[in-house]
This record gives sequence, C-alpha cells and structure tokens, in this order.
Amino acid sequence: MIFILLGLLCHISYLAIGSEVDSNGYLLEPFGLIPTGYFFYLIGIIKLIYIKLL
Repeated sequence: MIFILLGLLCHISYLAIGSEVDSNGYLLEPFGLIPTGYFFYLIGIIKLIYIKLL
C-alpha cells in the first residue's frame, strides 16, 4: 500500500510543481516523477498480488 501512496505522491508533486518554458524556449518540467510514479504503482500492485497469493 505504501508504494501506491508513493506513486500518488509523485503524480501530485508533478502537478504541484508544474512545467514552464524558459526564455530560450526549453521546456522545464519534473518529467522524472511520471515514470517513477508508475513504477511505484507497478511495485505496489505486484506486492498486493503477492500478499493475496500467500
């Protein structure tokens, strides 16, 4: 359950930080939080399935 909450925290943090375009036209965003959040979801689901099978 903690991994799923960490995934939610990553996605909420991504939305809270936001993204912007700097003066040179580069997109600045915390993109690493998106796949990290999905990774935590995956680990959480695998853990829940593992606990159910035991």
